[in-house]
Amino acid sequence: MVGMNPDDYAFEANFTPVMLAAKSSAFRSGLMRNLLILVLAAVVYGILYLTQKPMNPTAKSWILWFGGFSLVLGIFSGARLWWVNHLLARLGRGVAVRIDPAGMIITGKQGRERVLWSQITAVASKNHQHIPGPELLIQGQGKKQRWKVPFSYLDVMPGSIDSAVRAHTGGRMQLDLSRLDRIW
Repeated sequence: MVGMNPDDYAFEANFTPVMLAAKSSAFRSGLMRNLLILVLAAVVYGILYLTQKPMNPTAKSWILWFGGFSLVLGIFSGARLWWVNHLLARLGRGVAVRIDPAGMIITGKQGRERVLWSQITAVASKNHQHIPGPELLIQGQGKKQRWKVPFSYLDVMPGSIDSAVRAHTGGRMQLDLSRLDRIW
């Protein structure tokens, strides 16, 4: 076609903080709940300590166990909250993956990189149970030619990426989601 502009047919997946922000909110809520339980356990322990002389050993052990468990959960929640906020701070802006008739442009740690369809051997997924979760994996011809973008960073679902890959490769390639047992 004369005058056909490849940009008119490009598919873009942008970075979005929505999934990570939701996780951050959930972890913050869990941390606050655990800290509240820890404070309540300390208050109950203090009241029992002041009112019962000698303190009932069963009550003391239950409150200490409950407080210790809340402390461990609070530390775990705090670590997860820190990690999600760290990922949010590092999250890119703008276009993460661009799929067009010539190939793909992937925004990664080294910036934006153009990869032609002739250089791509597979478009697949890689399963991760931990945050940030499953990744879109683009495999190049060389062993070190791999690009990854977590699906949770993208504003589109994997099916949209699959459709764009199929459309721009004429059905020669597709997004292989067989490695994922669940996405979110």
